[in-house]
Amino acid sequence: VAGAYFKSGATVWIGGKPASSVQFVSAGELSFRTPSADPGETFVSIRIENPDGQYDWRPSAFRYVNGVVSCERGDANGDGKINIADAAAVLGLLFRNDEAVKCESAADFNRDGVIDIADAISIFSYLFP
Repeated sequence: VAGAYFKSGATVWIGGKPASSVQFVSAGELSFRTPSADPGETFVSIRIENPDGQYDWRPSAFRYVNGVVSCERGDANGDGKINIADAAAVLGLLFRNDEAVKCESAADFNRDGVIDIADAISIFSYLFP
């Protein structure tokens, strides 16, 4: 997840359940494994709390698709893998209005706040350095 002011040791809750394997990447990024969704859940809250007690909570800010979706940076189609299908999902969203993108924050690979052609190119560059 992208954000700001994250600290090592932060905890993450998705829909009121703790996320596992929380890793501090930088002050602007955390990675974690999402808990499984309850039946019928689609959009749920996300809460991130730093060890010093600072936290942020956003209602309906995380989307589950078919139970669980990956929101790992670059995994635009949410299948748990970063591959050429993710770049294709971004391009499909941009040029055909496809619904293959399951997690918009994952599709914004370059983290500029906009899903655009640069994200597809960045995914290709990641895959084929």
